[in-house]
Amino acid sequence: MRLFILAFILWFLLFGSVYSQDSYSNTDSPFTVMVNGGLTLSNLSSNGFNVQDQLFGNLRQSFQSGAALEFNLTPNLRVRSGVQYASLGGKSDEQIQTDTEGRELGRIRVVEQQNYVEIPLQFKYAIPQRNYQPYLMTGLTVGFLTTARWDWDSTADGVSSVIDDDISDNRKSTALGLDFSAGVQIPLRAALGLDIGGTYNLGLNNLIESDNEDLSLKLRSWRFAMGLYMAI
Repeated sequence: MRLFILAFILWFLLFGSVYSQDSYSNTDSPFTVMVNGGLTLSNLSSNGFNVQDQLFGNLRQSFQSGAALEFNLTPNLRVRSGVQYASLGGKSDEQIQTDTEGRELGRIRVVEQQNYVEIPLQFKYAIPQRNYQPYLMTGLTVGFLTTARWDWDSTADGVSSVIDDDISDNRKSTALGLDFSAGVQIPLRAALGLDIGGTYNLGLNNLIESDNEDLSLKLRSWRFAMGLYMAI
């Protein structure tokens, strides 16, 4: 995360000095490149588990970063694609185990982490304004799983233990999601500006690698990103 922040600052300083004009006008180039990063809030919508529905229904906080290329089809309609790294997943409520008389025997909380390299393909509608440009965007994102892990944090008889398990073999290698985004682009200098946006990603496919068709696990995530764009 620190490396991303440092790279962001260097990018800003470099292109801020290259495009040192005071003009805030847009370029006529049909191509725009950008780098961004930010916060992810994700959970896993689950069904068919013995413990409870929404086993990983609590939000897990993490990050994403990436780069994108945008092409203007018309002055208002554009296509954006690129590559990004996203850390997603979910976590359970703290489960309290009791005996028949209600006395506490132990506690357990499970966090699932799924990391993906993603390729989005999105269609963007931009609303031209004088000093800024709000936009709406929708499309599909295909994620390729890199790692998947369970972190078990439990306490029994006053003794705490943490278990870290690799569950990549039990998760499908690809995740397909539908994106709904809104944001704004703010010009800073000629051909250079700031992009701020939020996205809701609705997972479409079941991520469980199992013959049991009753088990279902789908990603849901909110993503908030900020980055720099430059017309080329």
